Amino acid sequence: MDGATTDAALRPPRKRRLAALAVTTLIAVSILTTFWWVAADPSAARFLGAGDAWEQAGPGLFFMDHGLHDGELPLWNPLYFCGQPHAANPQAFLFYPPNALRSLLTQAPTPKRTHVGIALMLFVHLVFAGATMYLLSRHHGISVPGSLLAAFAYVLSAPAVLRAVGHWYFDTTAAWLPLLILLLRMGLTAPSRRREAVAGIAAGLVYGIAILGGVPSLIVLMGFTIAAYVVCYRLAALIPAHEKDETKADKSHKGGRRKGNTEPAGTRAEARGQGRAGRWSVQVMLGDIGLLAAIVVVAILVAAPMLLPAKEFAAHSARAQGTVVLAGREATGPDWSLPQLLAVYSGDASYEGVKAAGAIMLLFALASLTARRRRRDIAVYGLLFLALLDASLPRSILVGPLLSLVAPFKMAEPGRAMLIACLPLGLLAGMGLDATLSPSGARSKTVRTVVLALFGGTVLLALASRAYNHPFLAVSKWALILPSLACMVAIAGVWLPRPHVWGTAVVLMCFGETLAWNKVLLPHLFNAETQYPGEMSALEKPKTFWSNNQRGSVADPNINVYDLAPAINGYDPLHIEEVREVICAVRHEGMYFRKIRDWEPFSGNQRGGLFLKRSLWLARQYVEGPLPPKHAIYPAATTVFLPVPSEVPVAKVARGGIEGRGVSDDAQRTDIIAMDAPPVTLKAEPGKRNQASTEVGTIHLPPYHSVLAFAVTNDCAADLELALTDLEQAHSVQRITFYLPNDGTTKRFEVALSDFTEMNVGLRAEAEEKTGTIQVAEMYALSDRQDEDELIHIVKRTPNTVEVEVDELPGYRILTLVDAAYPGWRATVDEKPTPLLRANDVFKAVVLPPGRHHVRFAFTSWRVYAGLAVSSLTCALLCAVGIAHGLTSRRRE
Repeated sequence: MDGATTDAALRPPRKRRLAALAVTTLIAVSILTTFWWVAADPSAARFLGAGDAWEQAGPGLFFMDHGLHDGELPLWNPLYFCGQPHAANPQAFLFYPPNALRSLLTQAPTPKRTHVGIALMLFVHLVFAGATMYLLSRHHGISVPGSLLAAFAYVLSAPAVLRAVGHWYFDTTAAWLPLLILLLRMGLTAPSRRREAVAGIAAGLVYGIAILGGVPSLIVLMGFTIAAYVVCYRLAALIPAHEKDETKADKSHKGGRRKGNTEPAGTRAEARGQGRAGRWSVQVMLGDIGLLAAIVVVAILVAAPMLLPAKEFAAHSARAQGTVVLAGREATGPDWSLPQLLAVYSGDASYEGVKAAGAIMLLFALASLTARRRRRDIAVYGLLFLALLDASLPRSILVGPLLSLVAPFKMAEPGRAMLIACLPLGLLAGMGLDATLSPSGARSKTVRTVVLALFGGTVLLALASRAYNHPFLAVSKWALILPSLACMVAIAGVWLPRPHVWGTAVVLMCFGETLAWNKVLLPHLFNAETQYPGEMSALEKPKTFWSNNQRGSVADPNINVYDLAPAINGYDPLHIEEVREVICAVRHEGMYFRKIRDWEPFSGNQRGGLFLKRSLWLARQYVEGPLPPKHAIYPAATTVFLPVPSEVPVAKVARGGIEGRGVSDDAQRTDIIAMDAPPVTLKAEPGKRNQASTEVGTIHLPPYHSVLAFAVTNDCAADLELALTDLEQAHSVQRITFYLPNDGTTKRFEVALSDFTEMNVGLRAEAEEKTGTIQVAEMYALSDRQDEDELIHIVKRTPNTVEVEVDELPGYRILTLVDAAYPGWRATVDEKPTPLLRANDVFKAVVLPPGRHHVRFAFTSWRVYAGLAVSSLTCALLCAVGIAHGLTSRRRE
């Protein structure tokens, strides 16, 4: 056996060993990085998440886990925003394969088990992203140290670490991008149409899985990235290649003709822009368009279970409307602040600001400009990085406006593009490391040393000028020492042998730089305000689904979902805008906000205590037309508004006959401050609301719809806050703020109450300008005895259904389900289909005749099931094509 044969025989095992070493390194690095999540306070289980992990992603995923293990695909979520589609919400990522597997493996789900499963899934995705980034780098011929550097730039960048803390679905979606780019490149460099088609189909499958990951902004950014990659690839083909500049794809084209291909392999490579001439042609452009079209079509078919219902849902959301105004950050332009933000690991203090992978990554990305080889690849990823960097700036020059034009919804927070931009940045850094340590003559080494010193000095200056003035991080000195050492090691590596040793040292220093930042960054992110607001022990208990007819509000949006309990308010970027307009505060009408705060349905808005507090009502009369203004009051226990003209067999009353009456004439009075009792007096001072507070007392009310009335006199302009705390469920608080002008009059208020049968009444006051006194007198509650809530018995609730038994009715009634009217809902009365009415502007109702009845409301979505059928058939077809391709290839061999 000769030497060449021996080398060939040993090469595959060596490659496998290097791949195993790379994956092991990535796992170890991920463990060390996440160590700070746990080490800061192991008892708090910080690795379970922070911020949106508790407000959005975690509650939604626990809701999903409970529904699936209860035997139902959760198509609808009735627990916040008065109901909205769940499967149609992209960020529910219900059909994302790894998440579905995680959910099925979470036996006997509890909130904590859900979070533990998510943490493990995220860890696997980080390793997967690093491994595929390593493979992409090796496909470009980058050395092992350079490939590890590129992998670190992607999975350990500040955007990736920040997202891993609370926005898991960003990292799980972005984890597929390196593999997607690798398959796209293989398609562009394929030696035959067959292989190009296979690569395109595989890339489409990967993109489809990423779309199911459910981050709309990343879906658009990834689509832009692959399109921009093809354009950059073709532009870079115009650059004359170095005569030794070959990638693995180029080498595979050598060797004359291949079986099944009638033209020389090298000829096709040249025709597609790989050759020295880099020629363009109509055939090449059509091939590129066909490749991109194949990727997009396959991705859409694979992601159909989410895309089809999401398209319908988006039509009901403000995010798809052109009038939405999104709050933006302070504009950042291409000035000296930009190099500072790119050099500092944590970048902008803003959560969504421009941030990258640190000073060492930026240094070696700049060092790629000194490379004599891989000029085309450097041009491709350099142009791609600049495009994504432009997309990350609020004052975008080109890409931002372009994305706003093509996106089917309003793009928010441009800094999110930096998560994607770290991919080309990492590849540039890997190529820059190889260029720095590659053998060369003395003259070339001198030039390289000077350039490295200039680049290094600039990057270190940017780092030092920003790092020690960082708005919220007390930066370790190692955050500056390690980049300085890396620059010196790189300069030493230019002149000394053993490039792998110097390269490995740089990689270790790069990892040390991320640790130096994360040691202070991660504990900062896991502060008390971003943690679960209750006791962790509550997350370990099994939960049962909501079964009563009460619904309140919570201070922390969506935290109620962990108890599978409802709330009027909530937090979700995608929601039914009509419903939100009914719930939100008056001053928030016509504006886009992701959250509805706990005070919005009550403060200056009577609707929270009028009819939103229950999901089911029985009305014996109706008013034709829309709801009255939010400050108005009416007898909600007996009355419903039907905005569309309807002829129903219940009493129709004029709007003027009910205005200003919170209950019917048959009401029970309960005194809190009797007429002959002295008033409650508060001393109001400017800026001291908490000091001017008092507890009026505890009140017990019958189980009827109630209103609270009281009189106020004041000698200063002030805000008076009424706080009503449910003593049965301490987390439920109804807060209402009243503005009191100093006009010398006695003011009378009447407000609708939540269904608290035992509550504590508290008052707080804050003066506007000068100190004064506020007196509250004659406070009492009126409870409506015509409230027929006791006739409603909820038999069963699931995410998609509500079954109700209604006791003997003396006459016709309208049963209103205060849950969003949306396509796909059906109702039956005594197992017979019945028409659905639209009630109180945006909810659904049915007419019930006298007697006892069984009523069932059920939601289904043909779009979801059609999407599942399309996706299943597509995946089955792709598997068949893959098997056929494998068998054909084996025969040819």
